[in-house]
Amino acid sequence: MDKRELIEIITDVYSSLPVQKISVFKKNSETVMVRIISKSFEGMTFSARFKKMDQMLKDANTSFYGNFLFIYEAFTPEELLTLPKPQETDGAVINEDLKHTAREAALN
Repeated sequence: MDKRELIEIITDVYSSLPVQKISVFKKNSETVMVRIISKSFEGMTFSARFKKMDQMLKDANTSFYGNFLFIYEAFTPEELLTLPKPQETDGAVINEDLKHTAREAALN
């Protein structure tokens, strides 16, 4: 199954939700990230949203369900507006900070 076909199937599964936006990214050969913006998530905890998304994909009897690790992001349109914007720094600075923090934790 190619990337395009995988994305089309996943998008079709979630089209039954009142969706404002669906994004599907195949990060690598094992991981697929699915982000849905929908009003149907209002009043639900994040864990309930993830369970719902996972169950929908499982119930669709897709041939690939057990072959990937799915990372779900589920937001209402209002929540999307409050998310922090990506920082203007390059990834190298962020990665160095994380490495430094990890080193400190390992030493303690």
